Amino acid sequence: MNLRSCVSRVAMDTLGTMYTHLQKRMDPMLEATVTALLNKVGVANEFIRQDVDAALDCMVQNCTATAAIKALLAGGLRHLNNVVRKCTAQHLSTLVERTGADLVLSEVKGITESILPAIASLARDSSQEVRHFGRKMLFFLASNSQFTTMMKRYIPEKDIPEVLKITNKTQEFTKAQTSSPKAVRKCALPAIGAVQTPAKTKTYSVAEREDYVEAMRAQMGSKDFQQRVKAIDKIVADCKEKPSFVAACKFPVFDAIVARLNESNRKINQHTLEALQTIIPLLKDDMAQVLNILVPAIVDNHLNSKIQAIHEAADGALSS
Repeated sequence: MNLRSCVSRVAMDTLGTMYTHLQKRMDPMLEATVTALLNKVGVANEFIRQDVDAALDCMVQNCTATAAIKALLAGGLRHLNNVVRKCTAQHLSTLVERTGADLVLSEVKGITESILPAIASLARDSSQEVRHFGRKMLFFLASNSQFTTMMKRYIPEKDIPEVLKITNKTQEFTKAQTSSPKAVRKCALPAIGAVQTPAKTKTYSVAEREDYVEAMRAQMGSKDFQQRVKAIDKIVADCKEKPSFVAACKFPVFDAIVARLNESNRKINQHTLEALQTIIPLLKDDMAQVLNILVPAIVDNHLNSKIQAIHEAADGALSS
């Protein structure tokens, strides 16, 4: 927490190195160090926040998942600063995906008891960015056969109706007939949160996926308009050449795509929407778990656009 940024940044880099090399031996210190990193996010500039993210990424990838989850929840779940809660939710989402729905919902070491109410809270947060990651986790877990049982057991009863509505699990929970959300029904897309039969895909190493995601994020987030266009085109090319690999990285890939749909550059919006018309048919069933973040970004921001080209591109993406 040193006020000299150069000192602070070296300290955060050191923590990242310790997480990477000491791994589970850092578990006893996770709550204290993660809380310090999260607190820094709320008072720092963009460069410092990037250093915090880098250190927390090292923690998520190398430390024990159960300890990392508890540390993130302790340090940021109830924080008053939206930026801190967003950072918490973002890294918690990565952890949940890394851990897997089976383990998260298995009641091992108290994970389920602590994380399900937390995710339900994040999914209903006042900040749209926090809600995005909270709902992403809910949809990821909702495809698991144990989700409804664990939800009833650990999520407060007053919160269950809204969680059911978010995950489209009301029919399963009440055994009553319900309709799919209007936007999804219009596009004839599969019900969000429905159990999907996983496709048989090649297994890729963590290193392969991390390298791809890091390069993709850097180019998709470039300040250079041309680089962002090239990044979108590369994802399309990768979907054609190695769709199973893109599917293995689908959450960060579609987070980046949604970010391009939400940016203010209309040319990028249109180019992304047109690219989706190719991407969606190529990935097919692998799209199921990302529809919850993709469909609202298309419908809310572009389907009713007064710019004809963007409206047509949005309609084409949804029809894909």
